[in-house]
Amino acid sequence: MFRANFDLQKKQLIPSIEQWPKHCICKSPLNPDLIYIQCDKCVKWFHLDCLGMTSEEANELESYICVFCKGAQ
Repeated sequence: MFRANFDLQKKQLIPSIEQWPKHCICKSPLNPDLIYIQCDKCVKWFHLDCLGMTSEEANELESYICVFCKGAQ
């Protein structure tokens, strides 16, 4: 798992937020306060909100394949 540190002397995050790995179709860093679903093929994470999916709908799925992997088939 990715982790950043705060440099107290420089008063900045190391690495900067711009360098954090991006996820989802919205290309945002992971946020532990949001709910995600992981693609079973590429193992990338996607916000349920960005997919227009509820937690209940996600819980009913046996597996999830993202739009990028579906398009590559």
